[in-house]
Amino acid sequence: MNDMDIKGIDFLPHREPFLFLDRLISYSKEDSVGQVTFGVERDFFRGHFPGHPIVPGVILLEAMCQSAAAGVLAWRRDQNEKAAPEILLFAGADNVRFRRQVHPGETLVTQATVLRLGHGIGKFHVRGSVDGVLSAEADLTCMEQKEPTRC
Repeated sequence: MNDMDIKGIDFLPHREPFLFLDRLISYSKEDSVGQVTFGVERDFFRGHFPGHPIVPGVILLEAMCQSAAAGVLAWRRDQNEKAAPEILLFAGADNVRFRRQVHPGETLVTQATVLRLGHGIGKFHVRGSVDGVLSAEADLTCMEQKEPTRC
């Protein structure tokens, strides 16, 4: 499946201002590619290194996690998996490396490779690049949850 814009990503539980994924370019059982453009209007730019704004590393990790989760959930939806989780919760990050700063107006292309998926746990290797230059990478762990927790 290819090129699903944000309107088609309604199965992610995130909403503005914390929905970062703009497009899910492609997805399969093994991997997914997404896209995030960090517009200059994003509120975190005001306070994160004023005068030299960059996307915070934790936001880059969250964006890559959203992309990985969207790929899995979209693929499972297409397979009509009755046992598919409603959400995947970010549970951990290992081997995190930030290699290039991401600035306002730049587009991060995310690539997520499924390392393991099952028994309530998803493990992914994710990479985020700007103009083909690696910006960040990590091994992420997500927990499957059938229903969102309500406060």
